[in-house]
Order: sequence, then structure tokens, then C-alpha cells
Amino acid sequence: MAGWDIRVLRDYAMPQSSGITSSVVSPMVEVHNFELRPTLISLVERDQFGGHPSENPNMHLRNFLTKCDIVKLNGVPTDAIQLCLFVFSLRDRVRDWLQNEEPNAFTTWDALSTAFLNKYFPPGKTGKLRADITLFIQLHGESLY
Repeated sequence: MAGWDIRVLRDYAMPQSSGITSSVVSPMVEVHNFELRPTLISLVERDQFGGHPSENPNMHLRNFLTKCDIVKLNGVPTDAIQLCLFVFSLRDRVRDWLQNEEPNAFTTWDALSTAFLNKYFPPGKTGKLRADITLFIQLHGESLY
């Protein structure tokens, strides 16, 4: 029995943390002292996106990127900072969406932000807004403003 994995049946039924992977993969960072400060994480967490129809995903990304721009570390790619911090900018079902994506699905900021916008600001919504603007008419008896 040399080389066999001897475990009791109960061990196979117990939950294990090994093998759990994230959908977001941060790029390799050559710097050994790379650390996201708790104050930066708190700053990002103050303005979380939850996917409510009244929330604007484009504005969320704009605000998020503004916060990421205050962090500049030699040897640390901007993608690494954005990918590491983005999960802290989400809450509720949006965070669930990100965590339930395929493991290792997002390796770049462009891929993650595109998937986020496709999910929460789909092309159909953009088309509807454009149509609303181009088909805008003034109704009879309605003032200009």
C-alpha cells in the first residue's frame, strides 16, 4: 500500500479550501513589498456598486479608476492594483456575480471592466438611450424646458 492515499470516507465529505480559485487573476508583481493599505481599501469600499437600476456602472468605473490613480508604486502594474481592488468596490449581487464567474476568467483590467459593463450596462441599454434621445419630441402644449 505504499504510495496510496489512505483517508477515511468522512474526509472526502468534509469541505476543503484547497482548489478554490478566484475569477480574478492579478498579474505577477516583481516588487516584494506590494501591499494595499487598509485606508485605500476603506476608501474604495465607501462607494460600492450593487447593481441597482438607479446606479450608473459607468460612473462607478470612473470613480473607481480615479481612486486607483492615487496609488503609484514602482514596479507594480496599474492592472494589478485595479484587479486587486475592484472586488472591494462591489457589494451584494454584483460581488456574487464576480465571484461566480469562471475561475481565472479575468487576467487584465480591460477584460474585467468590459465584462462588468456588458453585464450591468449591456449594449441594448445603450441602444435604448440613444433611441430615446434621437426620438425625442416636444408634445403639444409642453413647454420647451
